[in-house]
Amino acid sequence: MAGLLPITHQVSLVSVALAWFLVVVANAGLGLMGASLFFLLEVKKGQDPITWIYGYLIQIVTGLYVPIRVLPIWLASVGRVLPQTYAFEIMRLATLSGVSIASLGTFFVGLGLGSTTAMGLGILMMIWALRHAEKAAGLGVVV
Repeated sequence: MAGLLPITHQVSLVSVALAWFLVVVANAGLGLMGASLFFLLEVKKGQDPITWIYGYLIQIVTGLYVPIRVLPIWLASVGRVLPQTYAFEIMRLATLSGVSIASLGTFFVGLGLGSTTAMGLGILMMIWALRHAEKAAGLGVVV
């Protein structure tokens, strides 16, 4: 495996691992938001709207397929709000260019803020949804 890819730099595995962990936290928050809609909107078949919209946004505006710099300004602005944008950039720079974790500070701040916000909103929405379900029909109906 050593000679298959001509890597001429040191890959920053710490940066990649930290970015991976933070994006998992962000996605878990998104999952909590989507799951809360099960109780709030009674979404029982198919995908909830949050997960559906977010999935498409990730593909279009985070730089997954197209660099953000070539997107229209308004679309690139949407991408800068999503934590996946920063995770993809960190992983690219850390693996393809060997950029150190110290040089990726700005991207880690964006990813950390986005992940914390997503998880916080997910927890708040789930608490709200469970209270709503408890008052409306009782949790025993769902569980």
